[in-house]
Amino acid sequence: MDEEKKQIDARIATRTVKEYFHEQSGPMGVLFFKVESVRPNSQEGVYYVRCGFYSNPGANKPSRYEVKVNINTGNIINVEELKDE
Repeated sequence: MDEEKKQIDARIATRTVKEYFHEQSGPMGVLFFKVESVRPNSQEGVYYVRCGFYSNPGANKPSRYEVKVNINTGNIINVEELKDE
């Protein structure tokens, strides 16, 4: 896979994940959305997006997630909340 396609696919995966959380929480539930990493899965079109955001204005620290997303279908396959390391 060429580098330009990887970058486009990573952007699609990131946008899909952000839209998912926006739908789940509303616009105020995704404050300061930040992508930590995006990496492909062995399946074609499937990516892992690691991200974090403040789930409400009074939150002391961001909630962090790793989301498995299929960019070909736009489906979120799995959402895992990450605990503090």
